[in-house]
Amino acid sequence: MENYLNLLIIDAEWTAWEGSMERNWSLENEYREIVQISAIKIYDLETLHNTKFFSIYIKPKINSTLSDYFINLTGIKQKDIETNGIDIVSGSKLLSEFIQNCHCLSWGNDIKRINDNLALISSKFRIEPSKSSDIRELFRLYGVNTSDYTSGLIDNYSNEKSIIKPGSNHNALSDCISMVSALSKFERSQGKEVLNNYLSKLKEL
Repeated sequence: MENYLNLLIIDAEWTAWEGSMERNWSLENEYREIVQISAIKIYDLETLHNTKFFSIYIKPKINSTLSDYFINLTGIKQKDIETNGIDIVSGSKLLSEFIQNCHCLSWGNDIKRINDNLALISSKFRIEPSKSSDIRELFRLYGVNTSDYTSGLIDNYSNEKSIIKPGSNHNALSDCISMVSALSKFERSQGKEVLNNYLSKLKEL
């Protein structure tokens, strides 16, 4: 396997209410509690050979009942959490094992958001990847106005063909797939060497 890529794309969904994003979760008892964590480990964007997927539900501790707004936005139902959800510490440890020595890319800083959740419940465990970067910076370096997109829609930045296609926006796994698709399109149009150069620049930021 040509191991020139050792990337992990990560995305998380957290509790939200009507207007919570606009007011920056500032109302009493509004917390960005993680509900879903997904990640995709990729080595080869051309074939997706040896690609590995990770996706778990997390049970919010403070606001254990999901809002109708969140359910409608993400498609994640209360039953999904109650049946398949695990606690944030257990989920974070599983993710940490999955990350290993990969360069983590997320839309913003989802690793920090997960660690903030761990701090919220006074857990001493933290996820500490060898390198974590904001994937938006890669596309900004290329000249893409990322304010026009979200993690779940960034694959629309180009009409280039992609080997994988995302599903619904605001689902962590689908949003990861969208970012993988966007990187695949980038590599198809610009070549592996150019993509590697941009990834190297990201590591320096």
